[in-house]
Amino acid sequence: MTSRFFRRPISWADYRAVIELVPPPGVDAPEAEYNIAPGTHVPILRRAPEGEYAPRHAIQIAPAYWG
Repeated sequence: MTSRFFRRPISWADYRAVIELVPPPGVDAPEAEYNIAPGTHVPILRRAPEGEYAPRHAIQIAPAYWG
């Protein structure tokens, strides 16, 4: 399944201002993209499980694959 959309560049500060995101250490914010294809890394937001870089239940960003 493909998705055709445009995602503007968003800084970690922009994310944090809206959802109190805990960004992963040493990782740049996602770049703007159009037409994210299957098999590419796509950032997702989730509640942090125990043992992650973010405190448990904090909102964190994690890579995922389409399909």
